[in-house]
Amino acid sequence: MRTRLLLAFLFTHSILSAQTNLFTNSSFESNPIFSGWLSNNANGDLWGGPGDCTAPAGSNYIWSGDQNEVSGINNLSEQIYQQVSIPANATAAEIRFEASMNTSESTTSIIYDQFELNILSSGGSFLESLGYLSNVQADAGITNCQTWTTYVVPVPANYFGQTIRFSFDFETDGSASTIFRLDNIRCLVTSPTSCNYALSTNSYNLTGSQAGTFSNVASVTTTNNCSWLAQVTSGSSWLSTSSSGTGNGNISITVAENTTFNSRTGTINVEGQNLTITQPAFSCDYSLSQATYNCPDHTAANWINIALVNVENGCAWDATVVEGTNWMVCNSDGNGNGTISIDVTANNTNQDRTGSIVVEGETLLVVQPVDFKLTGVNEMNETSISIFPNPTNDYLTINAGLEFLNSNYQIADWTGRIVLNGFISETNHIVDLNSLSSGAYFITVKNADHSMSEKIIKL
Repeated sequence: MRTRLLLAFLFTHSILSAQTNLFTNSSFESNPIFSGWLSNNANGDLWGGPGDCTAPAGSNYIWSGDQNEVSGINNLSEQIYQQVSIPANATAAEIRFEASMNTSESTTSIIYDQFELNILSSGGSFLESLGYLSNVQADAGITNCQTWTTYVVPVPANYFGQTIRFSFDFETDGSASTIFRLDNIRCLVTSPTSCNYALSTNSYNLTGSQAGTFSNVASVTTTNNCSWLAQVTSGSSWLSTSSSGTGNGNISITVAENTTFNSRTGTINVEGQNLTITQPAFSCDYSLSQATYNCPDHTAANWINIALVNVENGCAWDATVVEGTNWMVCNSDGNGNGTISIDVTANNTNQDRTGSIVVEGETLLVVQPVDFKLTGVNEMNETSISIFPNPTNDYLTINAGLEFLNSNYQIADWTGRIVLNGFISETNHIVDLNSLSSGAYFITVKNADHSMSEKIIKL
């Protein structure tokens, strides 16, 4: 005896597919009852109608045995079948039906009566048995109604693309009989569902060359709640995405820094739709440590490191004198961070002069003071103003005549950066130098008529 059973189990179908029932009159609600069903050996022991048990689908079902469904028939042999063509692009197929069985057999461990599901060729030749049910699964008591059970039997994929018959065969032996009831017999085929996809945009431009993760660069719209996957098809060395979804969704990306001086593009494909990502070239961001440099005095000199150029490595720069070319020369250039140095001639004019140096769009103003001797301004050794002690540890006294009261004073470091400034409020004005580091500084005192400058030393 064969012992392979038709087991009931659940199939989980992808939401990307749709099921179609290939059988007609699955629930036997047509008139006549067996419309759509054929048989090679029906002998009048297979019946259909409301029956004595409640149908699981509609009001009718079929049963094998006596017409009154109370005793069953010994030596019964019945068959019904339907012929179908399973699509070649099917992703799954199954036979699903409801069954109820009662038996008068005295044992539930030996098979005497059975119902079998077979696959036949379109010409009727036996191809394969998909399993069977027997008196072993039936409830004892021929006149009772066993609870209906749903059975699901997968169809082997090698029959996809073929025209075949699904045959339901009923057989009982010569002893106690079994009644087999069937209803809602379906041949369910799962085929791919048509999915359409669209992107909200086909291009996305990054605003900078920096690395980062960018969310919602484009949205995905799809039909039938279809699933989708975003895949990088070009630019994978710097562009990546892990976006996917079911139904509508959004695409996010991660990019590496673009360290080249050329922009670059990558492509992401979403179910046949392309999204182009553009990342701009590496951008050189230049800045200067200060906007103005004040020369310490009027003399001809080489002033080094008057300002710092701040920029990323790999970015070249050149410092160009655009104003003051008749008295100032600058030959500084570099790649990455660097410093600016200048050569100036003596300022023998009667006023301060200014020049400009441009470094990749950034401007440095250079101021060279007047020669005080040529303008008649007071020098440090004149009695109208004096500064002491020099050198000093902490405090500096500006001893000024009345003409210097309320005059501005400025103290600059060797780069020309103003570190202290104020106004002379009394003839012996005290300046606190404790905030300054040790080193050389230049003090300048100016008003509308007078100007002086001198070097001081902070110990």
